[in-house]
Amino acid sequence: MSMKTRTLDQFSRKDVLEGLAFVQKYQALLTVFERLLLARLVRLASSPAQDRNDELLTVPEVAARLGLSKPRVYELLRAREISAVRIGERQVRVSRHDLAQYLDDHRATKQSEE
Repeated sequence: MSMKTRTLDQFSRKDVLEGLAFVQKYQALLTVFERLLLARLVRLASSPAQDRNDELLTVPEVAARLGLSKPRVYELLRAREISAVRIGERQVRVSRHDLAQYLDDHRATKQSEE
């Protein structure tokens, strides 16, 4: 398949306008695509910290992090001192963010008592 090559001087006014419209449309698509890629890059750059905060911990993991027994952690959960997510009837999970919030609140209470 051979293509005819033309110089710009051979383009009619209609051809030039159609060509410009095509280029502008293509540039607009590239701009949108660039913005989408940049937004994705920002999310990828910030997601590890978010993912770690959204991770759900089991009661034994929470007990180990706090240096408490499992029954004591269950007491804190029943008293709603630590926020938790119930999965089904028997499973309980605590997000890293909620555990960090409990620790921050607990530290603030201790410091205000001193």
